[in-house]
Amino acid sequence: MRSNARAAARTLLVRPMLANGRLRPRGVHEPHRVARVRRSFEAPSHAARGSIEAPLARRVARSKRIPRARLVARGRPRILGRVTSSRQLTILEAALRLFHHYGPSKTTVADIAREARVGVGSVYLEFRSKDDILGALSRHAHQRVLQREEEALRDSARPIGDRLRTALDARFESFLTIASGPHGPELFHCARCAAIRDAHERFHDAERDLFARALDAARDAVAVEDDPRRTATTLLHAYAAFAPPHLAPSRAQELRAELPRLHRLVLEGLLRRG
Repeated sequence: MRSNARAAARTLLVRPMLANGRLRPRGVHEPHRVARVRRSFEAPSHAARGSIEAPLARRVARSKRIPRARLVARGRPRILGRVTSSRQLTILEAALRLFHHYGPSKTTVADIAREARVGVGSVYLEFRSKDDILGALSRHAHQRVLQREEEALRDSARPIGDRLRTALDARFESFLTIASGPHGPELFHCARCAAIRDAHERFHDAERDLFARALDAARDAVAVEDDPRRTATTLLHAYAAFAPPHLAPSRAQELRAELPRLHRLVLEGLLRRG
């Protein structure tokens, strides 16, 4: 019955009725009725079209397996090279506040949606799971530390000992800033979250390679083995107490006083004596 009624309604839109109740023959139309029918089939306004095209594009992308990044407009902020929407950033910022305060284990996707003022379904449109959100935050946090180290090691005009000291100081302060709060260190080390473990392992590999390149470029000034990555690994192991999961923000002042003494023991032993 409903389908018949809808078909009749469509017919009436296209073939107006005569005054006697009969359908007007095809090809014979009144001008004002034709204009009204044409307007009803015109393209929607820009505002309405934007609200229609976004979900339609997502459905088409899922059906054709198009990567999500291709659906996002250009010029949006990026997280580790991945294009993100403003909604993703809103969700990540809300999740970060909750994780720092309550911890990842006591925070649900519903909590994140409520804090971000979006629907739970909107969260799942942007991220597959809570672990996916944790992984994005962890990668971003690790990348901030890596950028600080790279900035310190980039200035080749400075002696390698000064650059290493500055990079390791920046590493400690970056870890300390990001890991502040009772649950901050869990973004760098969380045994229950595979996404955070993966981000931490990738960070260790990238950090080792970064220090290895700096040591390899300064072979005349430092004692480097045949494989500079081994030397870089040993160097970073010596500073393990100044990085998560061993880094405790409550011991910040104590560790900050110990760091120069460790520099003297490790870095002066690494440098070649003329």
